[in-house]
Amino acid sequence: MTGQRLVLGWAHSDVHCLAPIAVRKAGPIGVLLVPEHAAGTARARLQHQLRCFETGMAFVPTAPAESVPENDGARIAQSRQKQLAEALVALDGMGQLTLSMTWASPMQRLPNRTCGRDWLHHRKDLHAEADHRSRTALTFLDLLENLGQASRTRQQNQGVERDLLVSGARMNSVRQRIQKHAATFEACDLRLTVTGLWPPFSFVQSFSCNNGVII
Repeated sequence: MTGQRLVLGWAHSDVHCLAPIAVRKAGPIGVLLVPEHAAGTARARLQHQLRCFETGMAFVPTAPAESVPENDGARIAQSRQKQLAEALVALDGMGQLTLSMTWASPMQRLPNRTCGRDWLHHRKDLHAEADHRSRTALTFLDLLENLGQASRTRQQNQGVERDLLVSGARMNSVRQRIQKHAATFEACDLRLTVTGLWPPFSFVQSFSCNNGVII
């Protein structure tokens, strides 16, 4: 009896994959599939996607948190064939680098025992400090602008994260530019964490059972 298979993403139909990943052809687009028992969690799906990515395969990934059934993936391959083909060209050789800028020193905490009015004042001050930290972190992160062909920025508690769409061929020069500013960040009590390369998850909208995938 054949078990359910889940979608890891979409690629050209002639790609070669290592087991347990398989390709279901839907015209020029191939649906990357893995048995559900081997990819029942987001972490497991991510590991399989990383295996594909590390081979140099161009593919449009699903969000690891989404559990997309095979038939839904095949329908998307048919109905969004043009968008997927364009995305495969745009993402070929590209990966996602994530920069996280946070403060090295912790913020003060709300006092445990204080009257209501003082507690509200402390809370307001903490919110203002957190906002200041986020805006300052973003200002410093902007020193690294134009590192990627595209970017996505999001505010975090006391900091900011930015995903970059980067060519794998440019990774050495990108890392050199980041290293050039490392001392400046450290001197200003900021900590920069760099992770990747990853499949370009942030540059493909997440799958939804209601509206499909939009590239």
